Formats: sequence, C-alpha cells, structure tokens
Amino acid sequence: MKKKMTPIRFHSAGRKKRPAPAREKAIYFLKAQLYKGPVIAQVILNRAKLLQISIKTLYRAKKELEVASIKEKESNKGAWLWKLHD
Repeated sequence: MKKKMTPIRFHSAGRKKRPAPAREKAIYFLKAQLYKGPVIAQVILNRAKLLQISIKTLYRAKKELEVASIKEKESNKGAWLWKLHD
C-alpha cells in the first residue's frame, strides 16, 4: 500500500502574503475615504456597497489597516465614525 504524498509548501520568511484582489480594492477604498479624517461608518458602508465591496471584505480591510471605530459625542444621534490608525 502506497502512502499519499502531500506537497511541501515553502513560505518566504518574514514576508507577508499579498492580500486577495478584493481586499486590496477594499484597502485602497478605505485609505481614499479616510485620508482626510474620520468619516461616518454608515457613509463608508453605503459607498462600499455601491462599489460592490462586500461587508466582510471591508471589515477585513478595516482590521488590516487598524481603522478605529469611535463614537461621535457632539450630536444627539451619536453616529459611529471610522478613523485611520495614527
């Protein structure tokens, strides 16, 4: 009986894997939306939807960029804002 051989996968030490194209698009989108300062999260979600960026992909990009979610205190509604990591 022969054993099934599995291929060996080599990974470059210290190199990050390149994100999937959809996530790259989401990362670029978030940087473009947030470079001037905080933006209401719902506005970003609506714009992403128009560009056919999925919510999951957007949140993965948000995590990768270390985008902060902050609660707006100045208005009665208290909207959530997204802000690029300092």
